[in-house]
Amino acid sequence: FSTIPERYDEIYLRLSRQGARVLALGHRSLGVLSNQQLREQYPTRNSVECNLDFCGFVVLSCPLKPDSKAMIRE
Repeated sequence: FSTIPERYDEIYLRLSRQGARVLALGHRSLGVLSNQQLREQYPTRNSVECNLDFCGFVVLSCPLKPDSKAMIRE
């Protein structure tokens, strides 16, 4: 991300330690481009997915199943 909030790591780590799945969302304006122009100016996925502005987190609750601890021990 080109911009992230000051407490990004703190918030992400706290949520993930509580068992949540955390996704960070970002956006970037590419202007108005045709499909051809888009492929020419941004030939790889990495070239499109850089310099994103942070939008927020998506937090998904994924509670452990009752038998998860026993399965992990095995």
